[in-house]
Amino acid sequence: MGPPATPEQMDKAHQAALSTQRGTEVAPSRPALGFKLDQTTHADIDAWADRAGIACKLERQTVLICKSVAPSLLGVPDVEGPVDTLSFAFDAKERLVDITAMRIHLSPEAAVATTAAITSSLEKQLGAPHTRIGAFDTEHLSQKGVAALSSVAYRFNDYAVDVMSNQFQRDGLILREHYASIANGS
Repeated sequence: MGPPATPEQMDKAHQAALSTQRGTEVAPSRPALGFKLDQTTHADIDAWADRAGIACKLERQTVLICKSVAPSLLGVPDVEGPVDTLSFAFDAKERLVDITAMRIHLSPEAAVATTAAITSSLEKQLGAPHTRIGAFDTEHLSQKGVAALSSVAYRFNDYAVDVMSNQFQRDGLILREHYASIANGS
């Protein structure tokens, strides 16, 4: 094991991975739970967390993890429920480039309501997803293991989104939202 990667090295690796998923068209908008990718700074997120009274911890040099975030703090409907873990990743210039929201131990009914709100909002802003697996309905999400996997994904030239749910034995039904900026020239 060598020395830890620098923020510049981490940024380059992150963008290299995302560029392999790059679509051809530019995103019509880039929703990211009320934050602005490539514009919101680490200091902005720290101030937001302080104002909201949210406990956050720096994990690695460029990743901030916040726990138990109310939907109202993200500007989303209450039906989406609290976010158990909210992860913010920053580039080498401390600009927000990646957000992941995780909700765990959901009932199938709660997951259906939450995913309906999320996917409906995304479709209004971005159009139909580029890929879709499974279904975000109670019957599908009530299955066990991989059979319950459901996801939608958007891949633009400058932006990627994934919404995924699956059943895990220890954590029950999990819902993951991921929003990422894909830098030009990567």
